Amino acid sequence: HVQILKSGPRHCLALCLDQMGETAGAAEEFGLAIQSDPQSRALRGDHARFLAGHEQPIEALNLYFALASEKPEEAPVWLQGGQLALSRPEYLEVALDWTAQAVEHLPDHPPVVRQRAEALLLAGQCDTALPLWRRWPPASDHAFAAALVLCETLAGENQFFPTAAAEPAVSREFVKWYQRLLQFKVLPVMEALNA
Repeated sequence: HVQILKSGPRHCLALCLDQMGETAGAAEEFGLAIQSDPQSRALRGDHARFLAGHEQPIEALNLYFALASEKPEEAPVWLQGGQLALSRPEYLEVALDWTAQAVEHLPDHPPVVRQRAEALLLAGQCDTALPLWRRWPPASDHAFAAALVLCETLAGENQFFPTAAAEPAVSREFVKWYQRLLQFKVLPVMEALNA
């Protein structure tokens, strides 16, 4: 098999070493595997996840961007990069750019659109996020429902109301959104909510 002659064994070894907590060894094996097969998407995707998990988010985002540029129709790469960009307040501008490009390529993919709505909400652009949150019913996703309620409240357009059974869970998720808004220092939104 061609992978045995290329990066396959080193790729597997890198994953095993990472699972065992041998970060330096895993990093070395990923490097050697990529040298032998620099075009392997699976290898580069795993390497990006490894980098993200070991406090190298910029390197990981660069890898995700290369993968997304090569095959912009692949949602998992956009979602993994988006999740990483949305994980830290200091990457909010990256998240806004990233999710805008993702939605451009996958405008009808619900998780991609949701990440875009999340980035806009965390940037304080609730008016722009609201139509995205409204595109799909929240169903049993309480975090989604809480974001919708939050944006509708700020817009003064409350149309969605959780059921009595779902309300406690939606309220808990609303508090989590509020905490994230605090973390991202979205002061105008915080002030509007408090008012």
